[in-house]
Amino acid sequence: MRATPPPGSPHRVPPATPVRPRSILAFALTLCLGLLATACGGAAPASSTGSGASASASTSASAASTASAAGSSNNTLVISQISTGVSLVPAFTTTGEDTEMMNQIYDSLLQVKPGTTNQIEPDLATSYTVSPDGKTYTFQLRKGVKWQGGYGGFTCADVAFTWNFNKNKANGSFWQSEASIVQSVDCPNPYEAVMHLSSPFLGFVWYLVNLEPSTGWIMSQAAWNKLGKAGYEATPIGTGPYMLQQKIPNQQVTLVANPNYWGTPPAVKTIIFKVIADAQTAALAVKTGQVDIAGLDGVTADEYKSTPNAHLIVKPALFTDWLEINTTVPPFNNVLVRRAMSYAINYKGLVSTVLRGYGTPGYNGMILPGQVGFDATVNPQNVYDPAKAKQLLAQSGVKLPITGFFTTYNDTEDVNAGQFISANFQAVGINMQSRPLERGTLVQERILPTTPASIIGDTLAPDPDALFPLTFISAGNPPAGLNIARYSGIDTLYQEQHTTASQSQRLKYLADIQAQMQKDVPAIDLYVGQDIWLVNNRVQNFLPQVLFGGDPLDLVTLSGS
Repeated sequence: MRATPPPGSPHRVPPATPVRPRSILAFALTLCLGLLATACGGAAPASSTGSGASASASTSASAASTASAAGSSNNTLVISQISTGVSLVPAFTTTGEDTEMMNQIYDSLLQVKPGTTNQIEPDLATSYTVSPDGKTYTFQLRKGVKWQGGYGGFTCADVAFTWNFNKNKANGSFWQSEASIVQSVDCPNPYEAVMHLSSPFLGFVWYLVNLEPSTGWIMSQAAWNKLGKAGYEATPIGTGPYMLQQKIPNQQVTLVANPNYWGTPPAVKTIIFKVIADAQTAALAVKTGQVDIAGLDGVTADEYKSTPNAHLIVKPALFTDWLEINTTVPPFNNVLVRRAMSYAINYKGLVSTVLRGYGTPGYNGMILPGQVGFDATVNPQNVYDPAKAKQLLAQSGVKLPITGFFTTYNDTEDVNAGQFISANFQAVGINMQSRPLERGTLVQERILPTTPASIIGDTLAPDPDALFPLTFISAGNPPAGLNIARYSGIDTLYQEQHTTASQSQRLKYLADIQAQMQKDVPAIDLYVGQDIWLVNNRVQNFLPQVLFGGDPLDLVTLSGS
């Protein structure tokens, strides 16, 4: 379940679905030991051809071998990903794969400053001001920016279109709840946008940057009006440094440099995103020069850290995997059962065994250290206490063993984590089977009202507001969002922190949210991870970002290019 440019060029985030550990067979022994010890513009439209096969290790190995010629080119960068994503329209996807690619295609009004995680600078907007009451944002827009595909110049009309599009329930945007804070967008002239908020919102600037929630990326009104949904899906139109050339589902996506890009032209002219779901295959492809960059898990990183002609990049991240529990499905509608599940998991064993130490146990309050408002007094790190788990199950009155399943991603690390967690549950009388699924099936199965639970992975923003409306308040109930838990316990608190103009009051509401989440356990935060990449030494100026938005691939150069 899971980048940084000159002013104006889009900022990017690590693929939220890095390929991940050895093999599942090899993991079995490790699991036992862990338990004993203690989550196109002008280019051709995307192709609908391809095998349609799932991203299995064998398919991925074949895909990696075909990348050899591209990987050796001084103008082509090859990156492994777990899938080709769901959609390249920002309103219609929440996946890390799509986010990585969209961040090359689109620009936003503001962007996270290169090399930082909490500083914001101009992008399509050159400056902005905020009214004293915090409800009006006025942006001066960059002139001379052209849409890909010959759809004219970027203006305020596109800003208004994008926000109205996300707000309109009929469009089915994942980000309707977030966009609804904006009552209207006025355009006094083509290069000035005035946003009127329904109430003050201290975290609003994070809705304007090149991260999820994807309200920040600006779409072309003219292109949408001409192409419609199907056409825009096939040929996404942005103002960024790259355009979509081809998409072969479950195999690869190819981007090419935008010849009319308003910023510094990228040195790398072609980027190929190859589907390689197995960590070993991806790491081997980097080692042999067939792939340039691969996101790895801890086990594979340890094995390949001394790879000749390659190097590891390891960065602390706000990346987390959690098990979200459907609170409407018996017996998981019993809070004592959910609390028991939380105590049943050996978090330190999970981190040491599956992540190889590249992480720490999670926090059920779902605000992490490093985020605005984190409060360890009400949101302590999760602890493993199987005796407490058994006691809570006895108090619940639920007949044992409990049976069920949870869905998860099909990359190696998440498969192994799922097995580990399932074994922990079974030890206290909860027979929850891990069900790994390929991306297309997963995004459908996890939102079904009958699915008991699902592992979700996300790279969070420094401001915690963005996570809750999508995953933990009623407005985000499926199919509109990913509130798989169908949880409503923080609805009021969320709105209060979202609309207060007082920073101290907001921090109090955020603390209350953490306390309530800890009490109700709609989700079990498994771990806070680190982001790891194996990078071919020919890749220069790769500045991966640890937020959910993509890497600044337009800054990358390749030795000899």
